[in-house]
Amino acid sequence: MLAQAWGKADCEVKVVCQTSGIAEEREAFAFEIVRFPTVGQLLQLLHWCDVYVQSCISLKGILPWLLVRKPLVMIHHTWYCHPNGHLRPQDWLKLQITRLGRNIAVSEAIAAHLPVPAQVIENPYAEDIFYPQPEIKRDRTLIFVGRLVSDKGADLLIAALGRLHQQGLTPDLTLIGTGPERPTLEAQIDQLNLDEQVTFAGELPPQEVAGRLCQHRIMVIPSRWQEPFGIVALEGLACGCWLVGSNQGGLSAAIGPGGLTFTNGDVVALTAQLTRLLTDPPQWQPDQQAIATHLRHHQQQTVAQLYLDCFQQQYWR
Repeated sequence: MLAQAWGKADCEVKVVCQTSGIAEEREAFAFEIVRFPTVGQLLQLLHWCDVYVQSCISLKGILPWLLVRKPLVMIHHTWYCHPNGHLRPQDWLKLQITRLGRNIAVSEAIAAHLPVPAQVIENPYAEDIFYPQPEIKRDRTLIFVGRLVSDKGADLLIAALGRLHQQGLTPDLTLIGTGPERPTLEAQIDQLNLDEQVTFAGELPPQEVAGRLCQHRIMVIPSRWQEPFGIVALEGLACGCWLVGSNQGGLSAAIGPGGLTFTNGDVVALTAQLTRLLTDPPQWQPDQQAIATHLRHHQQQTVAQLYLDCFQQQYWR
């Protein structure tokens, strides 16, 4: 998204990555993608560029920069540590590298994790895909979008659904995504007798995800993990969903004025927040004007310009 937006702002952008692509990508992107570059290619690109941007620190990518010291900007999207909080040698080294250039963090939480000052620029979302579609009837209740892994907490949501059932509340739930936890989740649903309430939609393309979001009232993001930010929250808000999400890390910043939060891993608190939204009338409703302002601050061109301002400051420093 950012590369496309920078291109529209008359910047020449080249993206380097260590993943394989698809044959159609040359038509899909208006910028050059260099996959699995050699050291020689990286050196050529460093000589070519005005600013070298690392989206999360790559130790392999920083070595050629030591020979060609172009202005360096590092964008930090996640924590530099093991999920259990342990600092590994490569994590320590990456944290030291932050001292070599300008730093941007995608949330205040990530900025606080760094050993140096960082400008906070929160992530954009694809507003050309995720937007209200009033022609779609909003006749569904709960939706989850994410990988079916323990960190994302879909099992917590199902447990909360079971507690709601005991209270006489029986909202439907759609789970979008795939992952190794699906058999475990299916067994949990069967054990709680929730089969008629829960639908597995599998993995869907973004446009279809947007359509499903527009069908639902409430998006739930029950992550156990402390999310660095949470673009999926912006996508849900943009499609008109109210949100319920865990409050540690940067997710609460993404949710903003559009939802309620609970302590990570706390099923009782999650159930209570869902109850507040499912009562008729609900005990909480969002400020739609505040949500609109929140989303405007996260549109692609707006965020891209904040980055360009930062790059220019680093280039002329």
